[in-house]
Amino acid sequence: MADFDVAREWASFGAKAALNYGLHFYDDGRTMSIVNDVGAHGTHVAAIAAAHHPDAPLLNGIAPGAQIVSLRIGDARLGSMETGTGVVRALLEAKRVGCHVLNMSYGEAAAITNSGYFVELANELVRNHGILLVGSAGNNGPALTTVGCPGGTTDGYISVGAYVSPRMASMLYSALPAAQASPAEPENSVLEVPQTTVGQNYTWSSVGPAPDGERGVSVCAPGGAIASVPLWTQQRSQLMNGTSMSSPNACGNIALLLSAQMQKGAPRSPARIRRAIEVTAKPLAGVQQLKQGHGLLQVAAANAYLDACAAIAIEDFAFDVKVTGAGDAHNGASNRMAERGIYLRQPGSIKEIQRASVRVTPRFHDKAGNDERVSFEVLAGLEAAESWITVPDTVVLLHGGNSFPVEVDPTGLAPGVHTGCVRGMDRSAAGAGAGAGGHEIIIVL
Repeated sequence: MADFDVAREWASFGAKAALNYGLHFYDDGRTMSIVNDVGAHGTHVAAIAAAHHPDAPLLNGIAPGAQIVSLRIGDARLGSMETGTGVVRALLEAKRVGCHVLNMSYGEAAAITNSGYFVELANELVRNHGILLVGSAGNNGPALTTVGCPGGTTDGYISVGAYVSPRMASMLYSALPAAQASPAEPENSVLEVPQTTVGQNYTWSSVGPAPDGERGVSVCAPGGAIASVPLWTQQRSQLMNGTSMSSPNACGNIALLLSAQMQKGAPRSPARIRRAIEVTAKPLAGVQQLKQGHGLLQVAAANAYLDACAAIAIEDFAFDVKVTGAGDAHNGASNRMAERGIYLRQPGSIKEIQRASVRVTPRFHDKAGNDERVSFEVLAGLEAAESWITVPDTVVLLHGGNSFPVEVDPTGLAPGVHTGCVRGMDRSAAGAGAGAGGHEIIIVL
C-alpha cells in the first residue's frame, strides 16, 4: 500500500471492525504512520462542507465539488482532544498543500485573546498566504463572553455561531409547532430548540464579545445536520448539532464563493471574502447582536457584493484595531492595555463617561513593497451606530495607521446589555463607487 497523499490508497482493519486507515511515510520511508479515525466528528464535519454523492445529490454537502484535505489534530490518547503540536502541524500542512479555505470545528476557553504562536501562525496564513480560516464560535452559551479559542478570539478567523430554523427544529428534532406545544412543558423543552417563526441561534451557541471586547461571533449558519459518519459507527449518517456543524456550513458556502471568483478571474483575498459575507449577512429579528454577529450568512448576496466591489482595491485590506484608555481590567491586567474593542462590564465603569483612543492600522502582506505602502492613503468617514457613542467625522489612514478618540456615555442607559459600534467607511475617490464594506469597532456595555 502506498502513501495516501501520493496514491489515495487505503485499507480496512476488517469487515467486523469496519475501521479504515491510510499510511504516511516520512524520513525517506524509514518511518511509517498509520492514520485512522479517533471519532466520527471529523467525517460529519467534512460531509456538511463538501460531501459528494453523484447518485444521491440530496446527500451532498454545501460545496460537493470542493476537494477535501483531512488534517488530523486529535490524539487518541486524549480522547481525540487536539494538541498544540497537532494544530500547528495542521496549519503548516495546509499551507504546503495549498488549501484555499480551512475549517476548524474545535476550540477551548481562553482568557487571553489573539495571542500565542498558533494564533500568530494562523494570522500569518491569512495575511501572507491567502488562506481563509473558518472556526466554530463554541457551544458554551448563552452567557456573555463564552466564545472559544481560536474561532471566537483570533483576528484571522471567521467565527460562526449556530442557527436553527423552524423547519430544522421540525425535521431534525421532531419539535412541535409553537402553537401546539403543551403549556405544561417548559419553554424550549425539545432539545432546547427555540420555537420562533424566523429561527434564531441555538440556546447553547456561544456569545460574544471576546474578553478584549472584539465581536467574538462573525456570522451564524445552520448548526445541526444529518450527515455522513464512518461505517464503524454502524450507521451511514447521524444527527449532530453544535457550532462544529455551523462552521463547515459556512466553510462550504465560502468555498462556493471562492470557486465563483476563481472562475471569473476576480480578486478573492481573505479580507474581501470575509467582508462580503459579513456585510451581506441577514440580521435575525429578536436575536442579540452578540449571539448572531452580523447575521445569517447569505451566499447569493455575498457573491453579488463581490461582483459589485471587484474593482475597489480597499476591499483587499483588513485592519488591526487597538483600543487604549477605556474598558474593564481583565486577566489581572491594567485597563490601559491595548484591546480590540471597548467592553464595560463592571459597575464602576458605567457610572461615568469613558474616553478611549482607537488606533487603526491596515494589514499588509509581509513582502509588500515600498510603493504599495507609500501609495496607501484612505480618508475614512466615521459613524457611531448609537447616540451614546461620539466620534470625529473622519480619520486619514496611511500605511502606518492612525488614531482617533472615542467617547462613550453609559450614564443614561437602562440596565441590561447594550451593544454599539463605530463604523469606518472609505470616503476617498478610489472607494466612492459601489461602497466598501468598511470596518467596525465594537462597544459593549
